Amino acid sequence: MAKEKKKGKWSVLLVLSMAAFIMVIDSTAMNVSLSNLVADLNTDIGTIQTIMSLYTLTMAVFMLPGAKIADIFGKKKVFLAGVALYGVGTLTAALAVNTAMLFVGWAIIEGLASSLMMPTALSLISSAYEGKERAVAMSIYTAMSSVALAIGPIFGGLITTYLSWRYVFALEVLIVVYILLRYKTILGIECPAGDKSERFDIPGTILSIFALLSIISAALLSSTYGWFTPKAPFTLFGITLERVSITFVLLCVGAVLLCVLACWLVAAKKKGRPVLIDVDVFRSRLYDFVLMINFFVQICLMGTMFISSIYLQNVLRYNAFATGLTLMPLSVLLFITALVAVRVAQKVPPRFVVAFGALALFGGSAYMYAMLCGGGLITGVQMIPAMSLLGIGVGCTLSMTGNIGLSDLDPRYSNQGSGMLTTVNNFGSSMSTSVIGSLFTGGIAAGILNAFIARFPEVFGSLTHEQAALKLHDAFQKVQVMNVTISDLSAEQAEVLGEVVVHGVDIAMKPIFLIIMVMSLLAAFVAAFGLKKKEK
Repeated sequence: MAKEKKKGKWSVLLVLSMAAFIMVIDSTAMNVSLSNLVADLNTDIGTIQTIMSLYTLTMAVFMLPGAKIADIFGKKKVFLAGVALYGVGTLTAALAVNTAMLFVGWAIIEGLASSLMMPTALSLISSAYEGKERAVAMSIYTAMSSVALAIGPIFGGLITTYLSWRYVFALEVLIVVYILLRYKTILGIECPAGDKSERFDIPGTILSIFALLSIISAALLSSTYGWFTPKAPFTLFGITLERVSITFVLLCVGAVLLCVLACWLVAAKKKGRPVLIDVDVFRSRLYDFVLMINFFVQICLMGTMFISSIYLQNVLRYNAFATGLTLMPLSVLLFITALVAVRVAQKVPPRFVVAFGALALFGGSAYMYAMLCGGGLITGVQMIPAMSLLGIGVGCTLSMTGNIGLSDLDPRYSNQGSGMLTTVNNFGSSMSTSVIGSLFTGGIAAGILNAFIARFPEVFGSLTHEQAALKLHDAFQKVQVMNVTISDLSAEQAEVLGEVVVHGVDIAMKPIFLIIMVMSLLAAFVAAFGLKKKEK
């Protein structure tokens, strides 16, 4: 009888982990299917990338409202409603005949559904398990999300190559059906019911949505319009920004809205009004430090995967499957480490496990930086140590922090705490990809220019940096007018151009890994000293 009860308990984890898996897998799988989506839907890469970004954006900005809805209607019902809605979205995406249909199904419906599923799933795990079992469950749940992130390129490459990108969404429909068939498993979890008498915080919701929307949109637009000085004028409703970048404007608007939101939450709490998130959640310093660590680690994880994938596919010319295999050590060691870390944390303070993981992230990024400084191409095999250290680092950090933070909160704040934690995770992920992508794009342009100056000092040596950039720009324009392609170049010219481009990419990657090194050290410092306070 005890065995049956234990088996039933772990079936809860299985169902919730499947939900975490589908919320991540489609984005990473579709990253390697861009050309197929473009061809099938008769569109362009920019449109598909915008839809993918809007999915993440929708999910991030509605995460806190989703957690509040769970407080009102009950997290079990809201989770199942989110799963059903997700099924509608992924089925719509699978049957999409144009980009509008894909946008509605993927970016809107799936995004809204994920904002209901993510915070409630994490909160349900916190309710279903206690003590050591909760630590194990949290670790496996986090590992499943990260494994989906890592194996997505392999899965997407195989399915797209031999079947169609539509089957990725179709598989998600089957998983949704499985979860809904196991609804009794979810309903059997013992947790507080929702309070339908509680009112919804409309002003707080509006402020949070527009604050996050402004900041994340700024990051997404940064590569096109620049951060402070505009790369190109931005026009909206007949108003054109020429002296300052729209990115800077949106960041300022987002910062102001966040300040107003904080003031509103404090004032509403004092007056007894409904609030989107109770400020008492942040009275736990342990929880606050966990939010900081998760933000830093998400930047390290997503930044490394983003840059590494670009390097593998665009410099080394690896296909989707080979890229996925190179990243495979990350997912394998992440999953293994997440399970081992729980056992280790029973013998040593958890903060040391988290700090060790952050230092492993530092080691992986430092290794990549050293390899780039060595000159020449870095092969996929040479990147395996870095991917391994990254997997160990994420396995030791994200698998532990969720349990550390949520265990320190009052159970009545579990939904709001989970919602804030998943919001920070998604915010860190979105900002990492957008900001690092922007810095990388700008860095490549500067790196290629510096490479040309170094390679041809007789042409560029006597010119200033601005003059050299203008001369190179004019040269590229002439090449474009002449309709010259790489295939028209001689073998020697093509080799020189290839060396210049690779050198430019190397130069652009170095500062990115320096940023990741700093973020990982900050995470290690916060873990070692910030998570000390409430350990038993």
